[in-house]
Amino acid sequence: MRADHASAVVAVAVLLAAVAGCSAAAEIPDVPAAAPSAAVAAVPDIPVPRTAGDCSVLSVEQVEELNGERIGSVLVDPTVDPPACFFTDLGGAVVASVWVARTAAETTAVQVVDRATPISSSSPASEPAGWSGGRSGGPDGSVYAVARGTTAIVVTTTQPQSVRAQRLALAAVETIG
Repeated sequence: MRADHASAVVAVAVLLAAVAGCSAAAEIPDVPAAAPSAAVAAVPDIPVPRTAGDCSVLSVEQVEELNGERIGSVLVDPTVDPPACFFTDLGGAVVASVWVARTAAETTAVQVVDRATPISSSSPASEPAGWSGGRSGGPDGSVYAVARGTTAIVVTTTQPQSVRAQRLALAAVETIG
């Protein structure tokens, strides 16, 4: 919003200069300096499974126990730090994922959560203590996404109950501290 205000002020100053005919005698009113705008942090792209690897946030055993499904392999997206993890079933289909997004700004972490669990189609999530976000579940799977400070955690699972995604998110929070 501040950037829009600064742009409008500059546009008015340019318009006044043009109307004055750019003559040397024309006086241009003092234009207040634009307030420095905070750099708008871009919302990171959603990670995708890229290569086989180990998950630093959750073990295969944890995912099997908490999600209630056998895991065949783990794929990671090393373009994010820590790498996002994708757990596949024995047939190779992704059945659960966990992404810890470390962002530059708290607002960006909230945007990551809002993209995963839009307020209009999710219920509030407030576990663990100090984290907040949203949850949703249904026949197409579930998601549990929460943020605290500049960190967001997004967990998806093919299980219809969001409690499964919540359990995975709580275990991930325990791992990252």
